[in-house]
Amino acid sequence: MNIYRVGIAAFLIAGFAPVAQAQEVTPSANQDSGLPGVPAYAVKRWEGPAAVPSSQPTPSMSVPMQLDVAPHAIPCQASGLPGVPADAVKHWPDQPSSECAPQPQMSALPVAAAPVQASAAVAQNPGPPGPPMPFVRSGYVEAGGSLSGLTNNEGNWVSEYLKGEIQTDPSNRWNALLINAHEFGDNGVFGGIGELHDWSDKWYTSISAGTSNNSFFLPRYRVDASINRKWMDTNQLVTTVGIGDYRAWDVHENRSLFLGATYYFQSPWIIQGGITFNDSDPGSVTSTYQTFSVTNGRQKDYLLTLGFGFGTEAYQIVGPATSISNFQSEAVSLELRKWLSFEWGFDVRTEFYHNPIYDRTGITLGVFRDF
Repeated sequence: MNIYRVGIAAFLIAGFAPVAQAQEVTPSANQDSGLPGVPAYAVKRWEGPAAVPSSQPTPSMSVPMQLDVAPHAIPCQASGLPGVPADAVKHWPDQPSSECAPQPQMSALPVAAAPVQASAAVAQNPGPPGPPMPFVRSGYVEAGGSLSGLTNNEGNWVSEYLKGEIQTDPSNRWNALLINAHEFGDNGVFGGIGELHDWSDKWYTSISAGTSNNSFFLPRYRVDASINRKWMDTNQLVTTVGIGDYRAWDVHENRSLFLGATYYFQSPWIIQGGITFNDSDPGSVTSTYQTFSVTNGRQKDYLLTLGFGFGTEAYQIVGPATSISNFQSEAVSLELRKWLSFEWGFDVRTEFYHNPIYDRTGITLGVFRDF
């Protein structure tokens, strides 16, 4: 199964068909992700070819690198590895990333949906055009930790993370993530960096890469990339095609193809869905995983996201020499990102994951500052 050729063909069809419309999610590694909010390059835990993007990276290697079921598709904030965010940098469809600069009344709604409050006098006599608005750097930093309990005597997972994003110019937004995690009796550190580039008002791409120390539940390295197309006059519909390559510290490896779409309503709602196809070795085992999420809220106020995923996983490494294979799993998460002021806020996420071997229930808490 040549998933890369299939992905290119699917993208060409979606990009040029007159009625095709759809958006972005990023590719990730495996399923059960147990680390805190991860950006578009989140650690795809090695859990078989079907991973659930969650804001908590786990040893899964079959989900797109955006471990966030939540779309985190917000203008200046995260996104988001679906997970992705996580915080995949999916700025609002009709708002280029350069518009992510802090503004006192920025909301999570598309610009077209914002009420117009111009007086009749101004409308009749607008006067000469003013100077173009200068570019202002923007971004955020966030720190936090997570705690998860596993059944079947699998112990607890504990992690701490530091992540952030910065808009360096009107076309480029960078993100970085550092995680220290304890899972399945082992400790590991993962670091990654990613970049989102606007090519036009309709097209943007993202690429990310990460690596870890010699810990069996984290990747030796992983690379993910996606191309995204905005549709409709208002850019409210976005389609995404992503690919990923994940290599574990043992013989396991995974190649993934992600197809997804996101729709931004003109009221404070976002829906997002996608499917990840995985081809994993040893054995060239294939699997698929579906993820969906719905978000309500406005930027600089709150964002509440309910996400869920289900599908098959080819492998999941649960010990230095132990793995489970060819199984079904499901996950559901609820995340609240709340601003307490224009700059400061907190993020809390709960998640439940199930497979035939164990259940996992966890919570992630973080504090962020926008700039």
